[in-house]
Amino acid sequence: SFDDAKIMDLDPSTGSCIGVHPSGERVLVGTTVGWIVIASLSKNGDTQKFAFSCPSYRPAQSISWIDCVNFLVFYACGAVIWWQLDSAARLSAPKVLHIMTLGTS
Repeated sequence: SFDDAKIMDLDPSTGSCIGVHPSGERVLVGTTVGWIVIASLSKNGDTQKFAFSCPSYRPAQSISWIDCVNFLVFYACGAVIWWQLDSAARLSAPKVLHIMTLGTS
C-alpha cells in the first residue's frame, strides 16, 4: 500500500533523485524521506503535481523510466519497485507491479 500527500507538506530540500519522462512531459522526483512526486511539465508554466510513497521504503535513490507508463524506483533499503501509471489519468497514484529486494537470503 502507499500514501498520498499534499505537495505543500513536502520539504523541497529532501529531493534526492530525478527521472524525466521519455516524452519530456513529466518528471518524477524522489526524496530522502521516501516520497515520489510526479509533476507535469508545461511550456506555459502550469505545473500539476501529485505525490505518493510506500512508507516501508525510503529513501529513494534513483528513478528510471522503462517506457511511457512504467518506471522503476531504487530505494536505499535495497528494494526496487516497478510502478505503472494509469495511462488514462495524467496525474494519479500509480500501481505497484513488482517489488524486488536485493537481499541474499
